Amino acid sequence: MLDRANDILERADTLNDAVSNLQAFRRLLEDLNDRTSVDLPALDLPQQQVQAIVMVRAAILRSTISLVVATLDPADRRGNRASFGEIVKLLSDETLEEFLLTTLHKGRGAMPVKQKLREVRDHYDQISTGKTFKRVRDLRHNAIAHLLLQDKPLAAVEYSDIFVLADEIERLVVWLYEGFGNIPPPNFSALKSRPQGRLNCSGGLISRARQPCLLDQSTAFFSQNPVLRQRRVCAR
Repeated sequence: MLDRANDILERADTLNDAVSNLQAFRRLLEDLNDRTSVDLPALDLPQQQVQAIVMVRAAILRSTISLVVATLDPADRRGNRASFGEIVKLLSDETLEEFLLTTLHKGRGAMPVKQKLREVRDHYDQISTGKTFKRVRDLRHNAIAHLLLQDKPLAAVEYSDIFVLADEIERLVVWLYEGFGNIPPPNFSALKSRPQGRLNCSGGLISRARQPCLLDQSTAFFSQNPVLRQRRVCAR
């Protein structure tokens, strides 16, 4: 039982690191779009440089979409995903959940909040069955993770879809850590911005609102080498 409880905490810490990288990708996209949006007059640059900018935008965009979907992935039969779907499945075992919360309190002096874990489960179910996640997931599955022939065009995905899901992921991680007593709290930044616009898989931006440059903050997060913190409930 102790191993299973520690396993949940390690998955939570992996999600914490994932959010730091997700925020970095988002800040880089916002900064790049603010400087080089294709709906503004053409950049006074050689064509090779313009193509390079498009390629960089597409690479960051694909990485962002992939990480959003991976974070919200459902549980897998192999049981090796550090995703909310896997954590929610593990927490559905009431005996394990009670053991985890009790041991966190006794072994770490934490003040777990069981209601927060219930909110994580309920909110994850709403997100994972929602239309926004389906659009983004379908784009990732069919045009990024795989190259599949389509009988009909994929539903349009907008920047707002991806950034709304990113906000929801941050909220879920905060609630998860609060449920565990916030020892330690999540280490990712709480900075938020919400640019609007439509995108496609190649990284082309059709329209968006201008956003402040947040590149300096994002680079700090992205340059960190995430190390899994052994935040165990109790020593073996």
